[in-house]
Amino acid sequence: MTGFGRAVISEGEDHISVELNSVNSRHLKVSLRLSDVLYPFEKDIHDFVKKRVRRGSVNAYITYKTSRPEMSYAVNSIAVKGYLKQVRALKKKTGLEGDLHLDTLLSLPGVVFGMPRDGAGNKRVWHLTRKALEEALEAMKAMRAREGTSLRKDLFARVRNLKGMLARVRKYVPSVVEAYRKKLHARLKTMLNGTSVALDEATVVREVAVFADRSDISEEISRLGGHLEHFMTVGRKEDNPGRKLDFITQEMLRETNTLGAKANSAQLTGLVVQMKSEIDKIKEQLQNVE
Repeated sequence: MTGFGRAVISEGEDHISVELNSVNSRHLKVSLRLSDVLYPFEKDIHDFVKKRVRRGSVNAYITYKTSRPEMSYAVNSIAVKGYLKQVRALKKKTGLEGDLHLDTLLSLPGVVFGMPRDGAGNKRVWHLTRKALEEALEAMKAMRAREGTSLRKDLFARVRNLKGMLARVRKYVPSVVEAYRKKLHARLKTMLNGTSVALDEATVVREVAVFADRSDISEEISRLGGHLEHFMTVGRKEDNPGRKLDFITQEMLRETNTLGAKANSAQLTGLVVQMKSEIDKIKEQLQNVE
């Protein structure tokens, strides 16, 4: 689900700003853009967000500023090695000449970063970061919850629509067998017309019985009805139901496909096509559900 949250916190000479936004994604992906001083806390921030968000692509923009004099600076050796590796690869690929000098290297993003000089400074920075993150996450989750309420109404409306179509399928079932019996009876009567062979009603009955058994969809109707009820129950009562609803929807589609394979009437085939279309729309909407 989509959402946005922002928090700005100041304590003394320390100032931190957190902006979060999330967009739809089947899985969870967290992308961070941090002030240099926050790089030592990258994993902590990542884990902090993952514990509070289950699905979606979350982008976090976190800036930290301070006017404290006890800040020192360090060189990010990993970033340096990365830049040098890419420059060497580029020179080899293009044949270009030139060297990456130290003054240029130190000016590149992420190479030099500020950091507190002592453990107390680190604790202060992390305390402030966590506090701002918590506030921004609550704002983002509140926005996602409002969207979730609207999504649930839409999904439940589609499930109720499927229930209505399933009721129509159930109503058509007896008429399909009867229509086949009449059609078979008329065809045999036409074929035997003008011959001395009499129409064997017992043979017709056996053939109709075989057809009825082969096209029986009572089990599929029952299972699909159960899946629809289960979908509503999970959607109402469970937190973070997205993945479970995904699974239930897959089962709904499987039963509907079986109905289509056994359908022996234009009415049933048309209903199955409508049901599959509605289930596809549910699957698409579920990508937005955490």
